[in-house]
Parts: sequence; structure tokens; C-alpha cells
Amino acid sequence: IPEGENSVSYQMPAIEGYDQIIGYLVYDDDDSLIYTSDYTYSGYYSELGTVPLYVDSSLIAGGADNIDMTLVPRSGLEDEDTRQLGLGSGINGIMHYDGDYDLYKLSITEQGNYYIKAEEYPESEGNMGMGYLCDSLGDLIIGINNNYYSNEDVSAYSTTYNLTPGDYYYVAYGYSEPFNSFEYKVTAGKASIITGKVSLPGGILASEREDVMVIAEDLQGNEYVHEIRIEDEENSFAYTIGVPSSGSYIVSYYLYRDRDEFKVYAREGYYSSTGTKLSKASATLLNASSDKSNINLEFITLSDTAGDSKETAKQIYIGAVVIGKIHSVDDKDYYKFTVPQGGGNYSIDVEAEECIGVYLYDNGNWIFYDEGEESYSGGFLEEGTHYLMVRAEDELRRERYELGEYVLLITGIHSPRATN
Repeated sequence: IPEGENSVSYQMPAIEGYDQIIGYLVYDDDDSLIYTSDYTYSGYYSELGTVPLYVDSSLIAGGADNIDMTLVPRSGLEDEDTRQLGLGSGINGIMHYDGDYDLYKLSITEQGNYYIKAEEYPESEGNMGMGYLCDSLGDLIIGINNNYYSNEDVSAYSTTYNLTPGDYYYVAYGYSEPFNSFEYKVTAGKASIITGKVSLPGGILASEREDVMVIAEDLQGNEYVHEIRIEDEENSFAYTIGVPSSGSYIVSYYLYRDRDEFKVYAREGYYSSTGTKLSKASATLLNASSDKSNINLEFITLSDTAGDSKETAKQIYIGAVVIGKIHSVDDKDYYKFTVPQGGGNYSIDVEAEECIGVYLYDNGNWIFYDEGEESYSGGFLEEGTHYLMVRAEDELRRERYELGEYVLLITGIHSPRATN
């Protein structure tokens, strides 16, 4: 808007075949959004007049004339339907239609980090529940980081904010086409920040881009995720995850491995105070009552030095993690381990990307012992040398599934049977 004038005209191409939402953003000469003027920094066209909230806008089909907007003066957002959102507690709601939204008031008395999480139950294809936080004047609050995760029971969005004392408003809304109503829950609370970096081993630089997730999982299975991309010619990247302060967390990386150069690394690795581990059981549990820094992870290089036959079986040791990889439908890996005099109760824990079968050699035969993807089985083993074979679980699954890496861990208690 030129200085000394009240308005400016605009013209823009319509997008054929799509409904559109028209809005404005207020910028200064440096192309930065203006948050401190007499007007909200954003507004949207509505048949009832310009509105500050995206969810109140009107859809425009094709081209149209006289889609006029007026800068929205700053004013409070609260109305008679606003509900108070307390810290540490949740409120349930229902999204009834495309564009439906609910407004929640969050009162902060102490400066610090806070999270707000919106969970959708159940997850329905094509539906999405999202939300954003505004101050009392309607200006958007930018979060420290945004997290998203989903499973068969729930999809959730969680954002961490650094807030000063005052009143804030969280707008939860749903949209999709076609739309199915869904239930959701909004929760807010104190947050702690987990920071660190994820790196390739040995100072190696990536030659291609690759997507990575860093995950903080609490004891109830709730996940807080930072998804990022490691760029070419980089060795590492920094991450930040905001989590509820009341929990304890296991931190891990998940490597998509879409590029060939990353297939030499384990898809998952878990933070431990003694280095990144393959096994979740070896992870260090972090108490999030305070911020945690230098929670660093390093991609784990896969090794594949198993024997190719019973006679060339690789010696492995009880209590040591073994990494292997099945390269083809006919590939087989062989291992041997020793049970001390008198025998004892031992178990084999196997984790695999797909269905990997483990066979134990007994009296001249390979006996099917157990299968991945995650399994745990055990029993009494006599003293002496025992042999394991790892392969695709059966003919059907060998043809059906992509084969890949696996992890073996043999544990046991040396407890010889009593003899008369």
C-alpha cells in the first residue's frame, strides 16, 4: 500500500479446477513479517468480511472479481465457545465438518518451554487434525520444533514453544476431502528440550541426501519425532526435540536408507552413554525432568562376516550383539557358540526387518528355532558347541519380502542340571 493511500488493487491467476483461499500477509521493506503494527500480520477473505483465522475463510471456485480484504485491527480472539486448557490435563473434542475448529485458552504464569499436542482418534485416511498457537491478539507463535507421528491407533501433532507469562489461544481444526468426523484430544504441559547431533562414522561425508528421523519414545510408547535430511557433503546434523518433562525417554535414529550409500548402515540405532547401540535393550533411559544436551547418535556400520557353511561358522559369544545381513533368497549365515560345562538355560533374541528364520543344529538336523521380526525364545542347552543357521523364514516369505539385516543376541544363565 503506497504511503499516503488507503488501498491497493491486486490481480492474480486463478487455479483451474480447484477451490482457493485468498489471504494477505503484511511485510516490511526487508521482506520480514510485521508482528507489531496496529493490524494482524495475516488475514483471509470471507464472505462475511476479512477474518484473522484461516479456518474462518471462504472458498473461492475459479476466477472471481471484487475479492476485497481490509487489514484486520488487532483485537482479542476469545469468544463464548473458548475452553480453558490446563497444564498437565487434556480436553477431548470432535471435528464435525471440513473447516471445523475449536478454540482453547492457555494461561501461562511462568516463562519456560511448553508443549501442546493434538491427537486424532482413530486415524482415518483423508482426515487430518492440526493446530496452531496464537497470542491474545491473534498473532501466530512460532514453535521451537514440530513433531508428528502416527500408528494404527492415533496420529498426533506436538509442538514445543518458549512462552512468556500471558494468555494464549490454541486453534485445533480438521480438514479433508471427503471429510469424516473424528474425535481428538488436546494436551498441554511443561516441556524439556533434548538436543544433540546425528553423524556418519569416521568423519565420512555424505555424497547424497538422505532422510532421517530422530525419535524420543517414552515408556508408554508415545513418540516425539524430529525429521530432518542429511545433506550431501555433510557429516552430521543437529536435532531438537521437545518432550513432556514428566517422562523418561529412549532416543534413537531411524534411517530411511533410500540411497545405496546408506544401506551399509543399520536402519535403527539407540542412544547409549557408551555409544550408539543396535539393541533397544542397551539404550540409556533419559529422565526429562530437565533439558538434555549432547545426546549424540552415530550411524552403525553393518558387518557381514558370518560363515557360509556349518564348517566355516563364525564363532560368536554369549552376551555379544551380532549383526548380519541376508543378501538373497538363497543366502544363509552360520554361527557357532559354546555352552560351558554342565549346560544351562539360554535364549536367542532376534530382531529383523523382515521374517528371518533361526535354526539350531541338533543331532544332525537343522531344527527351526524361531523367527523375526522381533522374537525371544529359549530353553536348556547342553554343554559344548552349538550351531545356528540364519535364512529367510520359508519359501513363500523369501519370495514375498525384501530381505535385509538382522540382529542376534544370545543370553543365558549357566545352571547345570542336577545329576544323581
